[in-house]
Amino acid sequence: MTMKFYSMLIFIAGLAATSRAESLVETGAVECAYQQTIKYDYVVKLPSGYSATTQAWPLLLNLHGSSGKDIGPSLDSLRKRAEEFSQPMIFVQPQWKIQPKDEPRLHYWNPEAVVRLLRDVSAKYRVDCDRVYLTGGSMGGGATWEIAARYPHLFAAIAPMCGWPGNGLDNLRYVPVWAFHGGKDDVVDPAYQQFAVELLNKHGGNAKLTIYPEVGHGCSELAWSNPQLFTWFLSHTRQCRAKDEFVTKTGTCTLTATPPVIDGNLGDRVWQIAETLTGFMNPRGPAVAEQTQVRLLADQTNLYVSVLAYEPNITGITCRKTEHDSKVWDDDSFEIFLNPSNDRKTYYQIAINPSGTVFDAKCRDEKWDAVGLQVKTGRREDAWTVEVAIPWAALDHTPAPQVGQAMHVLFARNRPLPNFNATSQWPPVNGSSHSPEHFAEITFRTE
Repeated sequence: MTMKFYSMLIFIAGLAATSRAESLVETGAVECAYQQTIKYDYVVKLPSGYSATTQAWPLLLNLHGSSGKDIGPSLDSLRKRAEEFSQPMIFVQPQWKIQPKDEPRLHYWNPEAVVRLLRDVSAKYRVDCDRVYLTGGSMGGGATWEIAARYPHLFAAIAPMCGWPGNGLDNLRYVPVWAFHGGKDDVVDPAYQQFAVELLNKHGGNAKLTIYPEVGHGCSELAWSNPQLFTWFLSHTRQCRAKDEFVTKTGTCTLTATPPVIDGNLGDRVWQIAETLTGFMNPRGPAVAEQTQVRLLADQTNLYVSVLAYEPNITGITCRKTEHDSKVWDDDSFEIFLNPSNDRKTYYQIAINPSGTVFDAKCRDEKWDAVGLQVKTGRREDAWTVEVAIPWAALDHTPAPQVGQAMHVLFARNRPLPNFNATSQWPPVNGSSHSPEHFAEITFRTE
């Protein structure tokens, strides 16, 4: 054998090894104790180029349907499908099967076990946790709805196929949904998914439904053959956060010798020296389209706050509350939460609607009033405005702050829409704004 021929064999063998590494299909298993031990075997297909990089990859988790037998598809059939999968993402297919002595209500994908599997796979492979997608057909479609509703913070987008939605749809407001169904499905009525999609969109969600008019219960293959499905998956990143996952925000408040005039028009030049605080977000989701801009100034007497609340329907804003300390947050409104002592406990709340009605409280005590508070509001074609002067003395904050000192704040905006109240926060705290332990830190600076 000549050296040239021998070198060629080594080169070909190297190509074959590279090809195998880039088309790697592996199997695994996971167990979860839920009343009894649940075990799922699974197949993983790594994308082409996985072994040649150190990057994190998107992941698609596919839950198969029931064949009506005591076991789902064989691992061989799952492996075959995985080998045919060619999208640039890690592809995971668990195998569902009835366990011995299973209770009837466990004859279904178990959400806790599926999430355990997902976490095990994410720990073993390089998974981009902001781009994890979930899909499934029939029994797997129903499980897709249920699992995503229980764990919305785990998924960037879901595609349930001929499935049935369960409880907790409101949790999917920040998870894009593309549902598929056969128009002649006599196993699962397409009206179920249609209702879920309409409900989500009515409450601020991002959902759509594709119905194949002449197809029965087996719409999954048609959905999988749609190349736009995978482009749609990859266009989304995770937007919903876990309840204990918080976004950190920081900002500045400029100390000035020239206080602004409190007239609601935001026209004073002194506001231009203040940092613009923006990027308001849904409590558990992404940044909102209708943004708000806040600026902070301070002198020895007052803290000054300016608010520019962009609004596409300025003639339709709600401001029914007219009495002091009424439930202003039921209107279009802006809320200021201040923790000037930085103890992360004692905080003050001031809520204002576009008519200038004020609610003020100290740690939910409505008997507290911000003595000396000045408030003026205004309206533009594309926004409504607020200017506020809050005396430091009313906040028990004496002496006035100095350069380099800090305080903690949270701002919240409420927009009552026809079907729900859209709240955005800075910083987002995954729920109630009465959470001083998660307020943003504001540092005082000079002009």
